[in-house]
Amino acid sequence: MLLDLGPHLIDQALVLFGRPLAVYADVAVQKDGGVAGDYFHLLLRYPRLRVLLHASQMTQATNLRLAVHGTAGSFIKSGLDTQEDHLKAGLRPGAPGYGDDPRLGVLIQMEDGEPVSTPVQPLPADYRAYYAGIREAITMGAPSPVPVEEALLVMEVIDAAQRSAVERREITL
Repeated sequence: MLLDLGPHLIDQALVLFGRPLAVYADVAVQKDGGVAGDYFHLLLRYPRLRVLLHASQMTQATNLRLAVHGTAGSFIKSGLDTQEDHLKAGLRPGAPGYGDDPRLGVLIQMEDGEPVSTPVQPLPADYRAYYAGIREAITMGAPSPVPVEEALLVMEVIDAAQRSAVERREITL
């Protein structure tokens, strides 16, 4: 899982928060007869911030996808990207409703000492923009949708996570 879902979660964290100071990882095989890690828990340490990334194939409660907490509030989002389900249902990219997510995010902020929840409509998703960017980078020399430096940092964090899991200690980047 660390090499499958991990790069996507790590990339999102790095885009949001930048390069961490250090990485701590717990990676395990939880399934009976498993041979590859099917669970990971990463802690990315920043000067004041801690980012937790977690995935497990043993988790049946798959609703929560993102929770970001800060001094001004929290943002919570549930559910997977809808594009795969739309494709399976025969909806074509670009068709009305393709990539729309009916599950609203929730922004929770304190007002007068009470939590106030505000629904947030997700933007429609569309894989095609990424692949069009790859095409333009290859054929026209446009910038890559994922700069090389970002991809290398994701790999550096994965390497540190693997080392951390084996050595059972935090690895400084």
